[in-house]
Amino acid sequence: MIDIVSENDDMKEDAEIIHEKYKSKLVSLDETESEIKAKLEARLTELDEQMKSAKMLSFDAKVQYKSNEISE
Repeated sequence: MIDIVSENDDMKEDAEIIHEKYKSKLVSLDETESEIKAKLEARLTELDEQMKSAKMLSFDAKVQYKSNEISE
């Protein structure tokens, strides 16, 4: 866009303003994306830990059931 507008000096200033506006918007979106990504990665780690705990609990319950330590 800047290349096209550079031929017409009247539009150059407007194009630069628009370019900067979109550039700052892109930076803002990149920051938001990074924040969301970090939150999702933290949540995924949390869910992995909870899944490990649930599997261990299930395994323990099966062992106790098979050894007649607990009933249905």
